[in-house]
Amino acid sequence: MSIPTSHPTSPSPSASWCEQWPDRRFAVEGAGGLGRSLAQQLATAGENVVDVPSTLSARARLLATGGDRKTDAKDALHVAQAALFRHDLRPVAQEDQTTILRLLTERRDDLVHERTRVLDRLHAVLRDLLHGGAPTGLSADKAAA
Repeated sequence: MSIPTSHPTSPSPSASWCEQWPDRRFAVEGAGGLGRSLAQQLATAGENVVDVPSTLSARARLLATGGDRKTDAKDALHVAQAALFRHDLRPVAQEDQTTILRLLTERRDDLVHERTRVLDRLHAVLRDLLHGGAPTGLSADKAAA
């Protein structure tokens, strides 16, 4: 089975494709981690979404018969099977504005720390390369000259 996809900014044919199952439930493995974006898009669209923990889907993979290689299609099947038989999975709720602002703030903090780390590393390299160390008033334009 394949699900139609489209560009993220255009109306989704997947949404109309899914409407043929009125009692649908989406199972996303790792809805708090790598699957967060998909889970939030579905929850924002008003869909019923549950989080399937990685350990549960790994257990379903382990119990599957056959020594075939791991594939995306088989992973999807195991996540769906885990969600089908477990009714105690955590429902995914749409994140509120506070959560979104917290995520943006954390990302900004990460970027500031990374910039500081890179500048400190650059300063250390320049200190080693230039006699007397790097000048204190160094700018990007002065460094390029």
